[in-house]
Amino acid sequence: MISRAQQLILAALVLGDACLGLIAIWKLPDRVPVHWNFQGEVDRYGSPWELGFLVPIGLTLLTALLVLLPHFGSLGQALSRSGNVYGRIAISIVLAMVAIHAATVVLGRRDPLDAVRTIWIIFGLMWMAIGNWLGKIRRNALMGIRTPWTLQSDFVWERTHRIGGRLEVAHGLAILLAGIFLPVWAPPAVFLVGVLGLVIWALFYSWSLGRAEASDGDPTPRKTTR
Repeated sequence: MISRAQQLILAALVLGDACLGLIAIWKLPDRVPVHWNFQGEVDRYGSPWELGFLVPIGLTLLTALLVLLPHFGSLGQALSRSGNVYGRIAISIVLAMVAIHAATVVLGRRDPLDAVRTIWIIFGLMWMAIGNWLGKIRRNALMGIRTPWTLQSDFVWERTHRIGGRLEVAHGLAILLAGIFLPVWAPPAVFLVGVLGLVIWALFYSWSLGRAEASDGDPTPRKTTR
């Protein structure tokens, strides 16, 4: 569940991004970069209205969805068991989107390569933050490492997320370092390879835990006590 204080932080971020959008509409020229390829080259231009108007609208819709998710019936109730951790993750996502928007507005026209690098550095930091809190998310069907075995057992869920969170932090750090030190095409490659590796690991690890739990002969899923 997202606390009232966290909702106020989210509202402030959305309002700040709207102000950034107004500045973009007022200050930017008629034609600005809005998308880059893997080489850091601009492959699409748009109007300042696209950066200044559409992005804040999209961010507002995303924030509203994150706030409303815990209220979606039984699925949301399961998510609300994670307490303020879900709110921290929501803030991390929205803050990263605002920072990426700012990098696009400020750096996009001046130096496209710096903009792309900055975007991936911000993304790596967000990925690390989410990974740091991943192990504290309780079993639910909306967020987290959702495999058939994690969804059936609190024990499998918690063990998988505890290790998976550390792996995601390492993955985010690798993306961040690639954004700083490697060619501009490297961070997306690190991201894609890392995601594929995490998916394969999560499937195999949760399956092995579920199989080990079933072999104990206890028909009820184990729950980890804290």
